[in-house]
Amino acid sequence: MAVKKKSNIDVMKVVKATAGGGIAEVVMHMASQNIEMLKDNQVMTSLIPAVIGSAGLYLTKDDSLHPAFYGMIGASGAEIADEFLGDTLEGLNGFSRMNYILPENMPSQPVVSPAPEMEGVSDEEMSMIIEEMDGI
Repeated sequence: MAVKKKSNIDVMKVVKATAGGGIAEVVMHMASQNIEMLKDNQVMTSLIPAVIGSAGLYLTKDDSLHPAFYGMIGASGAEIADEFLGDTLEGLNGFSRMNYILPENMPSQPVVSPAPEMEGVSDEEMSMIIEEMDGI
């Protein structure tokens, strides 16, 4: 008889940490919109959720809220890293693992730019040309 191994992942802690990160984003957005001093200083704005999260960790006796506070601190750290490394990581904006091509999975044919005579051809004209070529 097979024995099922019990998972050690507490899903509610994951949900609370994710919610804490979302709350941190809302707090940063509201602070940058409503506090005049923070409109031009994104690093200070990014520190607010870290301060709230740290205070929550030290002041609350209820351990069930700690994942939310850790989520706030994590979101704050990510935002600060984005501020300091924004230009360095510019190529990663919008990066998705869903459309990432691993080097070993590269297409076999090289990607080439269109011929000079094809420049200025609209999308509709291009699709008509492709349809004609498929019919050949």
